[in-house]
Amino acid sequence: MATESTTAGDSQSIYEQLENYSWDSDREFQGGLSAILGPNPSPSQLQDLTLRARCFYLSRKKGIPIDFDEYKAYLSLKEPAALKPPASASTSTSILTTTQRLQEEAATNPHSSSSISKMAVTSTPTDPSQCSSAATAAGPQDAGAPYPASFAEIVALIQSGAEIPGIRHIPLKVIGYENSKPSVLPKRRKPWEKDVPEEIIQGRGPRTFGDERDVLTEQEYPEGV
Repeated sequence: MATESTTAGDSQSIYEQLENYSWDSDREFQGGLSAILGPNPSPSQLQDLTLRARCFYLSRKKGIPIDFDEYKAYLSLKEPAALKPPASASTSTSILTTTQRLQEEAATNPHSSSSISKMAVTSTPTDPSQCSSAATAAGPQDAGAPYPASFAEIVALIQSGAEIPGIRHIPLKVIGYENSKPSVLPKRRKPWEKDVPEEIIQGRGPRTFGDERDVLTEQEYPEGV
């Protein structure tokens, strides 16, 4: 019981940190969040992905484990209205302003674009299961496409060493090579080989292989030379 009380107290402290953290003033978080949400996120995307990004970001920043599902359940029990999209009109304007500012900096400073990409990648979950949940919340995908839903999910799969669906593995060894046979097609006669015997053209005549190929052939010269 004491352990459960301690765990509950720790979770309560973590949840208070999530609520009291100044998310709007954190430049790195806003840059990564704007890249994850995209240009026109729906309210459900805005709610789920923002909460999920906050849990991941604070967990990475503080080095503490945060369970997103437990935090979401905590919010629903504490105040059902808290599960409304956390980005209101003012927050949406803040995200849009941050995105525009980052784009302007990328246009004036090419080196800043790489840092923006890094922020977007580091702000995404590294657990493939979390990425799958985020992709599901983001909306239905094309059922016929075997590939992951987003680039962020591919990055997470690579970082975790998991297999990426839709990628075919090609073995290093050529299959069937040991059963291959040399070509049996006859060699074609060249235009200047009209008078050359066929067996020599095909490499079966004398002085074409072995020691005989180096035998000196005596040449006949005209008289007086």
